[in-house]
Amino acid sequence: MLKHLLRIFFTILFINANDTVIYPQMIIDNQQEISSMQIHNHQLFVSSIDGELKIYSLNTPSKVQKTITLPKYKDLFDNTLTPKIFNSDTNNLNQTLIIATNAHGSRSIFLSSGNKIEILLSDLSFAKALWINDTQAIIALLSNEILLFDIPLKKIIYQTQISQASFSDMLFDKDTKILYTTGESGIIYTINPFNGTILDKNTIHKDKVFQIALAKQTLLSAGQDRKVGIHSLQNKTSLTLPSDFLIYAVGIDSDGLYLAYMSDDLGSITLFSLKDKKIIAKLKGVKEVINTILFYQDFIIVSCDGKAIYYFNIKGVKQ
Repeated sequence: MLKHLLRIFFTILFINANDTVIYPQMIIDNQQEISSMQIHNHQLFVSSIDGELKIYSLNTPSKVQKTITLPKYKDLFDNTLTPKIFNSDTNNLNQTLIIATNAHGSRSIFLSSGNKIEILLSDLSFAKALWINDTQAIIALLSNEILLFDIPLKKIIYQTQISQASFSDMLFDKDTKILYTTGESGIIYTINPFNGTILDKNTIHKDKVFQIALAKQTLLSAGQDRKVGIHSLQNKTSLTLPSDFLIYAVGIDSDGLYLAYMSDDLGSITLFSLKDKKIIAKLKGVKEVINTILFYQDFIIVSCDGKAIYYFNIKGVKQ
């Protein structure tokens, strides 16, 4: 359990003997400002603040395969507005959950299936939605409540308050069927997603955690306290990797061998070997605040609060 991680706690101190700098091999103009990105079945789902979810094939990354456009709405002053999309998640049936703003100054959850778009829930402060199977989704609110929603039944199974601190991020481990959430308090919660029971807590961070990432039983956390948390769920150990700047974004490769995190105010990304416990490269060329870091094969794919998608080729530095 995560609480045992606190019993074995280390801070990683390192000397960077490798001054390798990698610049983007490719930069794609998304034409709209990006709020987040997700990967599903070799496709890159790019959420924008302008009401469009663009789907790129990762085999031909410069080509948009499909665009899901949410309907515009009018505010109280009869102004026509485009909904801001915050994030999306897609299941094995190619149904996509989308969270976006609505006409009432709140947010809605849309379901895109084929050519059909419908609203599942509306007028709550929805923050993130994740499929836990092909018919049910866990939905987090900014107030740090989570709810389990059954899509075919259009029914909330349960709704529970996780913490009084505001919500930051959430992920679902498909292998163990466990949910992890975090927020402003810095606590990482381990949750049974089927009934909302809190199974464990991790308090390694002393301030807000912006993001979490997970692969092969290694959980990463990006902290306002200028630390990356590296939590081995299998060995019940916890490490911290210090940085000189607030860590807004973190990513891990699917094999759990490498992590990458935003490490300075210039948008630089540090690539770190979890096996060797050392920095192996710096990724440079991003100009804005990073919001997403994803690994895909030999690439690290990055987006920020701008219109560009950056592809960094790390094949030459993998060990």
